[in-house]
Amino acid sequence: MTERPSEAGSRFSSPGASAAFDLVLIAMMWILGVAVVNPIGNFPLNDDWAWSMSVKRMLETGAFRPLGWTGMTLVTHTLWGALFCALFGFSFTVLRFSILLLGLVGVLACYWLLREARAERKFAVAGALTFGFCPVYLAMSNTFMTDVSFATMTTLSALFFLKGLRQDSFLFTLVATVLAVAATLCRQLGLFVPMAFGCSVLMSERVSWRSLLRAGTPTLITAGSLMIFEYWLRKSGRLPDSYVGQGLVLREAVREPVHFIATSVKNTVTAVLYLGLFLSPLACLMRLPPRQVRTWVNWTANAVFLAFIAGCFTWLLVNHKTMPLRGYVLVPQGIGPLTLRDTFVLHLPNVPALPGWFWCLVTVVSVLVGGLMLRRFTALLAGFYDEPGCRGLMRQRLLVFCLAGSLIYFLPLARAYADRYLLVVIPLLVCVTVPPDGEELPFMRRRYAVGILAALLAVAAFSVMTTRDYLTWNRVRWAALATLVKKDHVPLTEIDGGYEFNGWYLYDPTEKFDVPRGLWWVHNDNYLLSSGDVPGYEVLRRYEYSRLLPPGKANICVLIRRTNSVAPRVVLTGMESFAAQRRPEVTVAVSRLCE
Repeated sequence: MTERPSEAGSRFSSPGASAAFDLVLIAMMWILGVAVVNPIGNFPLNDDWAWSMSVKRMLETGAFRPLGWTGMTLVTHTLWGALFCALFGFSFTVLRFSILLLGLVGVLACYWLLREARAERKFAVAGALTFGFCPVYLAMSNTFMTDVSFATMTTLSALFFLKGLRQDSFLFTLVATVLAVAATLCRQLGLFVPMAFGCSVLMSERVSWRSLLRAGTPTLITAGSLMIFEYWLRKSGRLPDSYVGQGLVLREAVREPVHFIATSVKNTVTAVLYLGLFLSPLACLMRLPPRQVRTWVNWTANAVFLAFIAGCFTWLLVNHKTMPLRGYVLVPQGIGPLTLRDTFVLHLPNVPALPGWFWCLVTVVSVLVGGLMLRRFTALLAGFYDEPGCRGLMRQRLLVFCLAGSLIYFLPLARAYADRYLLVVIPLLVCVTVPPDGEELPFMRRRYAVGILAALLAVAAFSVMTTRDYLTWNRVRWAALATLVKKDHVPLTEIDGGYEFNGWYLYDPTEKFDVPRGLWWVHNDNYLLSSGDVPGYEVLRRYEYSRLLPPGKANICVLIRRTNSVAPRVVLTGMESFAAQRRPEVTVAVSRLCE
């Protein structure tokens, strides 16, 4: 059923110039935040050394050849990076700016998604900025990681699927399916978008051959594309080892069901807390829907809220835990991961952490907003059929699409969870927070507007300053490594420069790295890069830099084993294969890292 303009609500109808103003405002704020972060720097971050290597191989050979470290499809992500590097030359800075552009597109797509959900302009702007200045989203936008490109593709796909639902349009559904295929060829879990569309169609239409065909075709096309791609990877001998390993999670769940269920519940609660933090600027909008037909709906929602609040605070107090609960991108020091042995493995306090009272406050906010979010979703689901007519039908479609999509996406991740995985569902959950047409909007009240603005500014300031600190930490770190290799002429095989350095220069698919000891493809660790003192080593050189949060000074240190007074003369053996063969190329590359 197509929604007629007269039923769409006069509040949504606005001149194109108004939307253009909103988009320009969002873009300017995003660009200003990125400028403060300062993303320039020719060095990899996090896992993006592996994805950057795929781009480099594509530029050199014209073929897609992922490393064995790759656990996702990655092909559209690689093509996007290769396009920019073909135009501007290969560098990590170019790759980073390619994702920053996609990050901006994702924020603008979130705005249009909210407008398609019939949000007020002010709410759409606030929702888009909440997404864009989410600490994890901004941090990942300044890397060549797949999180932002995947989130952008899925948000665009969701936008066109909702347009197809609202206007009963084959063209919009086709565009959405193409975008879903692109998202799935970035990460396999992109399948959740057409599956959510199928659920929405089947829940809102009579079961017939037409509805089944309409609901299932996008999923079949997307899944078929994925199967063809995986078949090609196997036949061409390019299927990475880590890609195959992703399917082992389900097998472990079958072998140990009790442990799997316990871990899944814990990760689900943790995910709700993180989503509560990410959506905290919109907390005042997470009210119970007014004018519910049945009183028990509100009672049920309030019971869920109180149970969640009581359970979370009890669990946190008993276990003496505060946010961040799963330190991956969001870490006690701000933004990470801080992938040097002293910080990542030994957990030495060499990088100043934010004060305990700050994380206690963040924890309280996460629990309360997470509970409010669950309360509103429970009320909407319990009162699913309360709103009659065409407007009610579209609200039901939106609700099923967003919540079913979020659930389908998260289920495979319940066993293996990281905070950055939640970026994809933020636009969908913000859409569910949107009050439907006719519901009184508290945004127009001054106190609510001031509260949302203040929360947005606080979150944006935290995101920008901590991401800048993370980039600064890495910039100084790579300058120290460049000096060690170029001026001191230390062989790469003698350095433990951290996960990204070792992965980019020393990665060997036949060599298993020692995760507990933090030896990522290290041959010898006579030289160690760290953020401070490490037992068994003495400081060879110390670099000081300034941090914004917490304000003050911090260090990057080049350490040498105490048993070695001078750099050893290394006799390389068969382990030199990957690193030493590239020594001239590597020396030049390291010397240019911080240009």
